[in-house]
Amino acid sequence: MQFLPLFNAALAGCLWMAVLAQRQPLAPARLRWLLIPSFGIAAGCGAASFLHFLLLAGGLAGPAAVLLSDAALALVPMSLWLRARRKPIPASGADSPAPFRYNWLLAIVLLAGLAFVLAAHLDSLRTRPHGDWDAFSIWNVRARYLAGPEGSWKTAIAPGLMSHPDYPLLVSGLVARCWTAGGTFDTLAPAAAATIFFLASVGVLTGALATLASLSVGLLAGLVLMATSPWLALSASQYSDIPLGLYMAGGLAAAFIGARSEDGWGWMALGGFLCSCAAWTKNEGLPFALFALLSFPLSGKRRAVIPLWLGSLPGLLVVAVFKLVYAPPGDVLAGQSAAQTLAKFADLSRYSQVFEAVYRQIIDLGSGPSHPLLLLVLLGLVLRFQARAATPLLYWAGGVLLLQIATYGAVYVATPHDLNWLLGTSLSRLFAQVWPAGLLTLFSALNPPERCLDEPTPTRPHPSARRKKK
Repeated sequence: MQFLPLFNAALAGCLWMAVLAQRQPLAPARLRWLLIPSFGIAAGCGAASFLHFLLLAGGLAGPAAVLLSDAALALVPMSLWLRARRKPIPASGADSPAPFRYNWLLAIVLLAGLAFVLAAHLDSLRTRPHGDWDAFSIWNVRARYLAGPEGSWKTAIAPGLMSHPDYPLLVSGLVARCWTAGGTFDTLAPAAAATIFFLASVGVLTGALATLASLSVGLLAGLVLMATSPWLALSASQYSDIPLGLYMAGGLAAAFIGARSEDGWGWMALGGFLCSCAAWTKNEGLPFALFALLSFPLSGKRRAVIPLWLGSLPGLLVVAVFKLVYAPPGDVLAGQSAAQTLAKFADLSRYSQVFEAVYRQIIDLGSGPSHPLLLLVLLGLVLRFQARAATPLLYWAGGVLLLQIATYGAVYVATPHDLNWLLGTSLSRLFAQVWPAGLLTLFSALNPPERCLDEPTPTRPHPSARRKKK
């Protein structure tokens, strides 16, 4: 019973994605099996968590209410999908070059790597069923209070009782939903949530790039993601950083797909909704959502602004209610005056500390010939960047990520906590948050291998043939 809400949330999201694929089939049919479950898991889990907070705030979060809300989430898209299924699916008008001749090899390598990583992921969940430190000291313990008797959920955001009580509730609310319906606090629920977020992250990156560029580009991006050690290490931690990375990459990817279509309003609304899910996952997701949504008019896709903003509105309203009505103030700069903060910004040694830690973290992204940065350099040299890729849309995504990274840096410089301790305990998690979205942006600008490696070499006609022609 405890897995039913998680399954229903993923199913509802997949049904909504199936409706979107029926109405706006932007991808080749062979990619729908990847796009629908990946984006569906992200959207369905986010919607279920938002809904669960509303049930908690209204004093209605019992087992029956959870199951009824699950039914409401799934029945509406199911009826729309069944109705749309009777109509023929219009063909996508996107041109795509002939597929890369070695796609089968890339797919085998990616699936083999994913199977190996998934086995290690499941073994880690078995040996550490409660996750790492922040999982059982923040996220899962908050889920226990959210799933407790009526009124106990406010303990999860009580200052002085909980660590970081102002943190948003996407992951904790999703786990609490499972525990409320099942009537037990079994560790399988957060483990299952961590697993589907991990798999959806790989699917969103691979499927989105396969749609935007080509299948070969998506497979190569998935391989680079599989080679990133800190990201893999966090996959079984039961933290909120992998889900946040999923929503960052998913929001940008859906906006990319929608903006490149003549009628991509559904994808744009999905992109806005996933950005609001990022704000509901961790505090770091709120500046990302604001950067992405407020700067999108600069991308040159002004018609797409309205559906993007409308898609984000329901989730951002929930985040605003939580932050303004229920959550206590944040503790990022707690106990520090404005003069002390300015003094730290003027201290150049703090910047050097941050840069040195970032450099060490970059080195620790991988090892040997499979280091992700080495792979990116090699791919850049072989495939080269497309001249047509330098579009305002790509600049928008890169600018959003640079602003997000600058926000991280500013918090490090100004923090009242010990800087070395904070860098050592959080920097790898911040890399994991932005890495999938960074790969999405970089690979969107690369030439597909089929355009570089499969192009036939022009040959000169034989001299005798030229004489005959004369």
